Amino acid sequence: MNVRKFATHRGYVKPLVGVVAAAALLLTFWIGIAQTDRLILTQTAEYDIGFKCPATATFNPDFTRLWVLMYGCVSGNYSLHAFDAPDWSPVTLDTGDFGEQLAIMDNSYIPTEASAMVFTRGDTLDFRYQDGNTSAYVSLAVDITNGTVEAVADAFVVSEETMNGLVPDFAGYPEFAIYNADHTVAAVPSDTAWIIIDMNTQTVLFDIQYEVSEGNSAIASFSPDGTTLYMAELDNPDDFSDYTATLTSYSLPEGVPGDSLSVPSAFLWVSPDRALAVALLGEDGDALAIVDLTSGEVSPPVDIFEAPQRVLRCLNRDSDLSDLNYMSSGKLYVSSLNWLPDSSGFVTVNSYARDGAGAGGFCAFNFSRLREYTVETGT
Repeated sequence: MNVRKFATHRGYVKPLVGVVAAAALLLTFWIGIAQTDRLILTQTAEYDIGFKCPATATFNPDFTRLWVLMYGCVSGNYSLHAFDAPDWSPVTLDTGDFGEQLAIMDNSYIPTEASAMVFTRGDTLDFRYQDGNTSAYVSLAVDITNGTVEAVADAFVVSEETMNGLVPDFAGYPEFAIYNADHTVAAVPSDTAWIIIDMNTQTVLFDIQYEVSEGNSAIASFSPDGTTLYMAELDNPDDFSDYTATLTSYSLPEGVPGDSLSVPSAFLWVSPDRALAVALLGEDGDALAIVDLTSGEVSPPVDIFEAPQRVLRCLNRDSDLSDLNYMSSGKLYVSSLNWLPDSSGFVTVNSYARDGAGAGGFCAFNFSRLREYTVETGT
């Protein structure tokens, strides 16, 4: 398995980072890719969501509210925040910010992939994380109506013991497991294949083999409705400046492969209607583009980052910095991306990654964001 490249871009080094950001190199993504003006991606709104860092986000089942898991950027201090659609106004929760319930996750690692936090049973939010003390992958289920913790278990997590029981001589990486929207199916990479597991029955549905000499150079994701598994196989897995890929779909639960398609990035979020995908571009994940999953056409990219700016005052407290030469980085990493149910657009939560100075008297140069995008498709 190409652990370095895979890990770097699943957020194990920094939030959803990828490819090389230089503008000249960004142009190489479009070689052999049909860029078109028929697809237009537009950022339509942006909101300040504070000085903590978003770890992940998910919609509630009826898509009327976006839930965002925030943390202290360099520490735990987890809290849960909600924003009502369609204006994304912040919600004051009767149950508070769930800080007490989520404290068990302090000193833990939250995967950046989309299913780290999902609604699994009505008003129950399931959080999947790696325990910082034991290194075990476990889950925490919280009832958002009353704040009660329903379970702390590994019911929604593929453990190494499970994989050893399902696959003889398993020598893979359960920590890189990718889950579907309701945590009922998992895709787990081993040294020779991706293993697709039915979590309810703890049985293997199918596997996707690859050449051992090539290592695992594919990145898995699921369609929002859970009917399709997507594998984006990197075209040049040993070239850390190239994240173009070939995307292949597999039906669930049968595993029948569909057509393959060239895409400008292996980091994709497929739309609910499975017609489009958002592609993450740039060394630091600094641009987004839309890919038509039928034609392979790609929209012009939209920048995620801002230009660095001179900081004259702390944003989180009243401190004058005008006599100092502080600059904001402008980097606003995508921590989570969620499509709207009608596939007309999506929302992202972007982390400012604690851009600032100082420790105990921390001075913030920026803040985290919630952004809304629309997608237009012409003829």
